[in-house]
Amino acid sequence: MSDTSSTKTPDGKGMAARFPTAYSILFGLIIFVAPLTWIIPAGQ
Repeated sequence: MSDTSSTKTPDGKGMAARFPTAYSILFGLIIFVAPLTWIIPAGQ
């Protein structure tokens, strides 16, 4: 009957609940960069 304290979040997911997945980061990056193809000239 020992009383142990835990620093976990109530949902039990920890840091994984705060960080987006790799697919979410890549999708966001594509959405950010796609309009830049119309703004920034391609060069020659």
